[in-house]
Amino acid sequence: MTDRAALARYAAAATLVVGGVTLLRFVAFPLFLFVLAAMHAGIFLFAILRRRVVARRPAARPVFRGVYLSLSAFLPLLGWRIVAVLTETPEPEPLATIVSLAVTLAVGVAITALGVRFARILRAEA
Repeated sequence: MTDRAALARYAAAATLVVGGVTLLRFVAFPLFLFVLAAMHAGIFLFAILRRRVVARRPAARPVFRGVYLSLSAFLPLLGWRIVAVLTETPEPEPLATIVSLAVTLAVGVAITALGVRFARILRAEA
């Protein structure tokens, strides 16, 4: 896998995951499942990318640990949303939206910073 392909896959995985989690906040139940599957496809893409890149460039391992740690911030939000959807319980809309978008913004910034670090590692070892 070339460095460009690795960066493109990183960007695609980040877009699927962060975009998916953002959309989960706003979509209704049938579409919720599709977006949830797309989000998990992004996580799977991160896992495949990690396996392929870290085998050749061990210096990239901390980047992927940081990505997984950043993504774990979404777990409480996802659990909250799944329970609300399955039990048909109304959520406190303004609070839920503000918290979701704040976490999404923080994770998006963290994953972008990790992507820059990933690009530097790829260039340094090329």
